Amino acid sequence: MKGSVDYIQRIYDSSGNRIIIPVYQRNYDWGTKQCAQLFDDIEEMIGTGRDSHFFGSVVEQLESYRERVIIDGQQRLTTISLLILALCDAVDAGTLACDDPLLSRRLRKNYLIDDDGDGTKLKLKPVKADDSAYRHLFGSEADYDETSNLTANYRYFRKRFTETTIPGDVFWEKGITHLQVMVLDLEPADSPQRIFESLNSTGLALKESDKIRNLVLMGLDHHTQERLYETRWNPIEKNVNFETDRFVRWYLVVKTHKTPKESEVYEAFKQYLKGPDRVGRSAQTGGTGELSPGRAGVAHADETPTSIESVLKDMHEYSRYHREITTAQTGIAEANLILHRARALLGGVFLPFLMPVLADVHAGTVPGSDFVRILRILESYMARRTVVSAGSNALNKIFSSAYPDLVSLRKHSEPYPDILVYLLRRRDGSSGRFPDDAEFTDAFTTRNFYRLSPRNTQYFFDALENEGSKDRVDIAGNLDKGAISIEHIMPQALTAKWRADLGPEAEQIHTIWANRVANLTVTGYNSEYSNRDFTTKKNATNGFATSPYRLNGFVKECDEWGEEQLEERSQILLKSALQLWPLPETSFEPEVTPRPSCSLAESDGLTGVKVTAFEYGEVRKPVHTWAEALSEVLKVLIQDHRIDLLALAQVRQGLRTSREGIPEDAKFVELDPGLFVQTSSSTLQKMALLRAVFEQANLDPEDLVFTLGGSESESSASGDSDRPAPASSNHDSPYATLLAFIPEFERLGADENPQNLLSRFSAAFTPFRAAQPTEILSGTQEEFELRTQGETIAQEEALVVISQHLDTADQVAGLESVMGPAFVESGLRKIGKKILAHLKVLTK
Repeated sequence: MKGSVDYIQRIYDSSGNRIIIPVYQRNYDWGTKQCAQLFDDIEEMIGTGRDSHFFGSVVEQLESYRERVIIDGQQRLTTISLLILALCDAVDAGTLACDDPLLSRRLRKNYLIDDDGDGTKLKLKPVKADDSAYRHLFGSEADYDETSNLTANYRYFRKRFTETTIPGDVFWEKGITHLQVMVLDLEPADSPQRIFESLNSTGLALKESDKIRNLVLMGLDHHTQERLYETRWNPIEKNVNFETDRFVRWYLVVKTHKTPKESEVYEAFKQYLKGPDRVGRSAQTGGTGELSPGRAGVAHADETPTSIESVLKDMHEYSRYHREITTAQTGIAEANLILHRARALLGGVFLPFLMPVLADVHAGTVPGSDFVRILRILESYMARRTVVSAGSNALNKIFSSAYPDLVSLRKHSEPYPDILVYLLRRRDGSSGRFPDDAEFTDAFTTRNFYRLSPRNTQYFFDALENEGSKDRVDIAGNLDKGAISIEHIMPQALTAKWRADLGPEAEQIHTIWANRVANLTVTGYNSEYSNRDFTTKKNATNGFATSPYRLNGFVKECDEWGEEQLEERSQILLKSALQLWPLPETSFEPEVTPRPSCSLAESDGLTGVKVTAFEYGEVRKPVHTWAEALSEVLKVLIQDHRIDLLALAQVRQGLRTSREGIPEDAKFVELDPGLFVQTSSSTLQKMALLRAVFEQANLDPEDLVFTLGGSESESSASGDSDRPAPASSNHDSPYATLLAFIPEFERLGADENPQNLLSRFSAAFTPFRAAQPTEILSGTQEEFELRTQGETIAQEEALVVISQHLDTADQVAGLESVMGPAFVESGLRKIGKKILAHLKVLTK
C-alpha cells in the first residue's frame, strides 16, 4: 500500500475517471453537523488565508485506469460531491455571486459528470440505496428523494451558499481545492477486505485528552511546548490520577454549564478554546470529530500562547481542587471526613459544583464551615435519593448549572448552603427532588437493602453504625476486606425451627421482612451459622450477644426474633437515619424568582402551563407555544438524527414523510421537505412524541429543558398550536425576541462567561439598531445617561442605549489579547447588567 497527501479534487479530475463505492460499505450517514463543520472549516481557511486544510484519509483500489473503488473515505467523497453540486446549482440559480461565468460548467464536466461518448454517467457511484437519491439531485427538484440524507445535506449546502459572503469562484479556488487528504493506494498484493476490517476494527484510538494535549501544544515553539507541558499539562494529569478525559469533561461543565458526551469532549474543548465570541455555526451543530493538523492550526490562528497558557493555568488550578475533593484532602478536617465516607454517593457529577465552591473557600470568600454544610446537604440528598431509588439522569443537568444558579441568586452575601437548599427543594415533585420525610420513611423501612450495590451497602451500614458516635468503627473497610459481612438475622431460607418460632404467619413475615434493613446487620460469626435458629446465632462465637457493633445493640437484648422485634428495630434504625440524613430547610427567597424549568423527562404535568423557551445542547431558543416548541426542537434534532426521525415516522401518526394523506383540517408543520410534524395536538401528546423521538435516537430526555411561564387554558379541540398568547404577554410585544433574553441576563452570575450570551443577543438585536442614535438621544450616550439619571426613558431611547452598549462590548472583547480574559469577562458582565436594566424598559 502506497500513500501520499494530495488535494481532494485530484481524485476526481482525470478524464473519464469514476469513483465507485462498493456494496459492502454502509449507506451515506453524514448529517448536517458534519456538513456544517466542513463548510465552517472552508470559510475559516479562506478567511485566515491558510494554504490547506487536512480532511482525513481515503483508501482506494484502482480497478482500471478509469475506476477507483473506495475502500474507506466514502462519507468524505460523497459530501464533497454534494458540496460541488450545490455550488454549481447556487451559481446557476443566481443565489451565489461568481465572477467566473464558466465555473459551473467546468466543475460539472470535470468533477461531477463523465460524458464518455456512450452516454452521460455520474463520476460518483454511491451504494445502491443512495445511488437513486444522488442521481435525482441532477434532475428536477420535484423528483428529489426527501427521505435521503444526501438530499438533506445538498439542501443544507444550498442554504449555506445563500448566506456566505464568499463568491463561488473564490470558494472553489481557495477553499475546496485546498482540502487535503491522505490518499492510500492498494497494491495488487493487498486484500481490500482485510484492510477494510483493519481500518474499522483495530488500532488504539487516541483518547480525548490526547487530542486536547495536541491541540493546545501543537503550533507553539519548542521551548513553549516544553515549558507548558512540564509546568501545566503533566501536573494536571498527575493531579487527576491520569483520568484526564473525565477531568476535562467536568472542567468544561464548570466553564460552559453543559455536559458534553464522553466521546465529544475534544470537540467541546475546541469550541471552548476558541472563545464564545469567535464561535461560528459549528458551535451550534458540532463537528466532524476528526483530529488534524489543520484544525490545530485554526485554533492557534485565533489563540495566542498567552491565552493558551491562561487556559492551562486555570485547568491546573481546577485539577488541584479535583485532587483535593477526590482524595478527601481539602485542608478542612470535617469536610475530608464526609468526602471519605460518602465517596460512594458523591460521584463525578458533583465536581462541577464542588470545584468552584472549593475555589471560593480557598480564595477566602466562603468559610470552610459552609463547605462542610454543603457536603452534609449533598450527602443527605444523595442518601435519600438512593434509598427511594430516584433516577440519576437529572443530576447532570442540576449540577452542571448549580454553581452559576447559586451565584446569580446571591445578592447580599447569603450563605451558600441556604441557597443550595433552595435550589434543591424547589425541585420537589420532579425527578430531581429532595425526597421528603414521608417518601424517605416509607422507602427506608420497606425497600430491599440486601440488593444495594456493594459500595452503597458499605456506606449505609457504616453510617448507621457510627451515627452519633465519636468512637468510629470502620464498617465499610471491614466489609470491603471480608473481615465482617452483611447477614440476615432471620435467614434467607426458612428452616423448620424458624417456621415454628415465627408461628402460622411465618411465610408472610418472611416474604415481607427478609431483606428489609430491620432484618440485616453486620456480624463476624462464621457463615455456617447463617441458617441456625436465633438463640444459636445470638450465643455463638462472635454472635450477637458479644458483638461489639452498635447495630447489634437491640438484637443482643432480644430473646426471640419475630415480627414485633422487626417492627421495633425498623423504627430504631429509621430514627438514626432521619438524624443522619435530615431534610434541610431554608428561609432563603430570591429577590427575583427564577422562571421555573423542567426537562423532557419531567414533562408529564405541563397541560395548561406556558412555555417561553427551550434549551438543548448549545441551542437556546425562545418560543411562544408548545406547538412552536415541538417543531423547533425537532428542527434541531433533525440535523443529527434525521434517520431516526424518518424511522419513527413509519410508526407514529404525529410524523409524516409527505403531505399525501394528511387531512385538510390537521395542522402539520414542515421540518424539511421530507418530514412533517402534527402540531394540532395536546401538550401531553406533544411531550409523548418528543419522548418517543429521544428514545428512538437514544438521547437523554434530561438534556432537553423547557423554560416555563405562567398558566394558560388549553383548548382540548386544537391543542395550543393556534392560540395566541394573552394580551399582557411579552410574546405580543414587537420586542418579543429581545425580551426572551431577560431570564438569561438575570441568571448571569460571577462564574458565567457573558460573551456567548452577548453574541447571541447582538445577532437578535440587529433589526432594532437605530440609524441616527445621537439624534434620538440628543447627544452622546454619556450625556444622555447623565441627563436622565433616575428618570423613565422611552423605549426608542432604550433601544439606542442597548445598541451602544453592544458596540462597547465588541470593543471590550477585542482587548482580550492585551488585558486578558478576566478583564474582558468582568467588563462584559457589567455591560450585561446595564443591558438588562434597559431591556426591562421594553416590557412597559
